[in-house]
Amino acid sequence: MVKKILVACATGIATSTVVETKLRELLKKNNINAEISHCKIAEINFYKTLLGRVDLLLVTSPYNDKTVKTLNATPYLTGQGVEQLEKQILQILKE
Repeated sequence: MVKKILVACATGIATSTVVETKLRELLKKNNINAEISHCKIAEINFYKTLLGRVDLLLVTSPYNDKTVKTLNATPYLTGQGVEQLEKQILQILKE
């Protein structure tokens, strides 16, 4: 089953692209098939509707969404806490 992941940041350009690149590396290492989209924080609801289903939402700005599993992806930007973030990502995607 293909997992659907949405990555969101303030502008939908810079940091979400960095997170997406690192996420693709993690997924490749763990043989996880996923479709990754990225957007602005303000566009999350639109993309959730467009995609039909989102298995994981990674954000780099504060955002609270009770309808989809959401993780703060800031460790991919700072380099601190990456191992813990990746464990959480893999746990969610393997459910």
